[in-house]
Amino acid sequence: MEKNGKFLKILTVVGTVLVWIPLVVPILLSIPVTVSTGTLRFDYLMPAELSPFSLFGGLMLAVAAFLARSYRKPILWSLLISVVALVGGQIYAVVSGLASGSVAAEGLPWAVVLASLAVYVAALLVLGLAALRFTRSMFRQH
Repeated sequence: MEKNGKFLKILTVVGTVLVWIPLVVPILLSIPVTVSTGTLRFDYLMPAELSPFSLFGGLMLAVAAFLARSYRKPILWSLLISVVALVGGQIYAVVSGLASGSVAAEGLPWAVVLASLAVYVAALLVLGLAALRFTRSMFRQH
């Protein structure tokens, strides 16, 4: 790991930052609007819209975890669950007609899509926390 130490640290830090972007950006963007209007404004779809950041960051973390032989299970499982939940929800939205607007955003189809989005965000949060712990372990002095 000595030879790849700097590479692994860079991979881990950049991957961690990329994973946290879809979780932090919606909050940061909602603060000024909420303060100025006095009404809570939050785009709950933005984490899904920013999913390329989390996917790329998660892949970087997976590579770093395999090379470092550390935190493989939490990173891989949370990355896999987040991708399956996101893609599954999008496929269901297309198949059910929610994506095209032919079905109203209500009832069971809407609940299934929102649940898949919630699972995606929860898995992304677990991935982000595992990434923070992994990053901390990479910089720990031995």
